[in-house]
Amino acid sequence: MTVDLNLGAISPFFINTLIISTFSCTFEEFKNNVTNLFLEEMCKEFVTDYEFVKVNEHKSHLLMNCTDLKN
Repeated sequence: MTVDLNLGAISPFFINTLIISTFSCTFEEFKNNVTNLFLEEMCKEFVTDYEFVKVNEHKSHLLMNCTDLKN
């Protein structure tokens, strides 16, 4: 048996993406920029769901369900 390990063959298995961010502005400012500009405008075609978590005032975790890892 052989397994094709190119990205196109394995990408359906990697749909959850975690991004850990640190920033100098407040959490609310960062959250507004990420959710309004990044997630709802730039990524709306391939991010089907997300969870944005505040770790502290200058750190967050963003878990996204991505349907297309090539873009």
